[in-house]
Amino acid sequence: MAIRIGKWDCEQCGHKGNLGPTTKCEKCGASRPENVKFYLADDAEIVIDENKIKEAYSGADWICSFCKTQNKAVDKICISCGNDREISDGDKSLNEKEYRFDEKIKDLDEQTPINKSKNKKKAKGCLIAIAVFFAIFIFSIFSTFITKDINVTVKDFKWESQLNLLEY
Repeated sequence: MAIRIGKWDCEQCGHKGNLGPTTKCEKCGASRPENVKFYLADDAEIVIDENKIKEAYSGADWICSFCKTQNKAVDKICISCGNDREISDGDKSLNEKEYRFDEKIKDLDEQTPINKSKNKKKAKGCLIAIAVFFAIFIFSIFSTFITKDINVTVKDFKWESQLNLLEY
């Protein structure tokens, strides 16, 4: 089974032939209107890839009402900010998030025990790496200030000079 890619025209700048899946005009960048009229051109590309066909039947891509990121139709939450697709006026709770150290963070509580242990190992490894870096840095700074007297005996000294003169 094959389908064809439809096109739409931009109402802002008049550009004709924007590909159906794109949510912004290729020329001016204006958002595709919700009530856009799609049409099939004579040279419309035929899609035979089954994954693309499933994607086409899932519906039109959508733009997040909060951060304006383009998302696939199958996505229920924004891939960029996590805003729910059903919230049409932007999620005001995404403007600011407060994390307190004396409370458990909800997102971390929902992680699986495997992910928690991986995160702890990563954090521990990062802290160790930072500590080692600072230790080497501090040692290198202080080692330049440490001086040590060395007694040396000169047994012989020789100085030689040579001058070569060239004439035309």
